[in-house]
Amino acid sequence: MIRFIVSILGLLVFQFQTVAQIFPGLDGAALQMALVDNYKPDFVLSSAGSKDSLYAVVENIDGKVECVYTGYQVTLDLNEDPSQFVFAQNLNQEHVFPRSQGVDNTPAEFDMHHLYPSRVDVNQDRGSLPFGESADNLTNKWFINTSTIGSIPSSNIDGYSELQENVTFEPREDRKGDIARAMFYVYVMYNDLIDQEYFESQVETLCDWHHIDPVDEREWNRNALVATFQDDKPNPFILDCTLASRLFCSAPTEPCMDYSVNTNELDWNNTFSITVLNNGNLAPQLHILNPSKTNLSIQIIDLNGRAGFNNQYLNHSEIHLIPNFDFQLTKGLYFVIVQNQIGQTKAAKLVIP
Repeated sequence: MIRFIVSILGLLVFQFQTVAQIFPGLDGAALQMALVDNYKPDFVLSSAGSKDSLYAVVENIDGKVECVYTGYQVTLDLNEDPSQFVFAQNLNQEHVFPRSQGVDNTPAEFDMHHLYPSRVDVNQDRGSLPFGESADNLTNKWFINTSTIGSIPSSNIDGYSELQENVTFEPREDRKGDIARAMFYVYVMYNDLIDQEYFESQVETLCDWHHIDPVDEREWNRNALVATFQDDKPNPFILDCTLASRLFCSAPTEPCMDYSVNTNELDWNNTFSITVLNNGNLAPQLHILNPSKTNLSIQIIDLNGRAGFNNQYLNHSEIHLIPNFDFQLTKGLYFVIVQNQIGQTKAAKLVIP
């Protein structure tokens, strides 16, 4: 039997203390070409698949999906269609790089590295406005949780996103870096498609946000999950903070900070693992080791984000499954999503021959 350990980016590729510089010695056009050659996915999900996978897996933290701009949360019901369910709760899919700026009807439209849940009304108000800093006295709308107000907030001002109508949209402070790195990614990977002037009009602000709001654990883990669905290709701007200054940002006054994984935070990686066992054209098997016997939720979804299997396993140290027979899955590509009781998630690809 040939044994394949699935390359789960959050578990294997990303498990290190510091991030080595990507393509050291390269900058400008040569660096951009190298990034496209090595990090642009050959495969993205369909429209329905990207939406359902975004809500059910990538943005699912402790069973909740959160608006990137306001912090408004919806508790998922995985027995329901994810897209329809969250839309009924006033969430839909935001394209950080707007569809109207060259993304529409291209693979970039479905690339989850720049797709986020958003309140429907906030998504509509932002439209295709460029990102920027909105002076408080010129801001028309302030958004937080379920609220929209028209005057300067008296408290927690950093938790609000801001709209200056027909001029600019400013995300809340703790997601500005996420937005910047998503914009960098689309600009580089889909440079031949997008509106160059649209990006260049806001790149200086995006560079500032990239430096003042560095990658955190949430963004790091999200990057790993998205890559699992997209040809195992992460957003390199999340891996290496120097890429932006080597391409289009001025050098920061202080060295940028890459995300460092605390060794204590890595302990959970040893609590459960997923292995796919293949034997030629015979039925593949799933082998899940769970020595700490944490409660696990196992879901298998197809390319459209539809669940072919969803079950809970309590106090199991090992779980062996044969998806063809146990769940009557048909030929095709699937994703196995395993989540423990505190919301930590791992994913793997499964091919049914």
